[in-house]
Amino acid sequence: AIPFDLRPPPGLALINFLDAFDTDMAFQLREKNPPTLEDMESVAVSVEANFLSKRARARNERIAPVKDNTSPFDKKN
Repeated sequence: AIPFDLRPPPGLALINFLDAFDTDMAFQLREKNPPTLEDMESVAVSVEANFLSKRARARNERIAPVKDNTSPFDKKN
């Protein structure tokens, strides 16, 4: 029996790895330019965590009540 390695070559896997993400995420990963697939996976986890925290922060800012920005001098007595 001939052993077959069904895994793609590392370079091809590194290129195709980016296709699994949306455009913003793929751009961020390309910008980091990791040399190996393992590094790419590590960077992907880090970038995704940053995206999730930014989305949560933006969601919380939209939900937060608007503060009254009138000064005491603007109020009528």
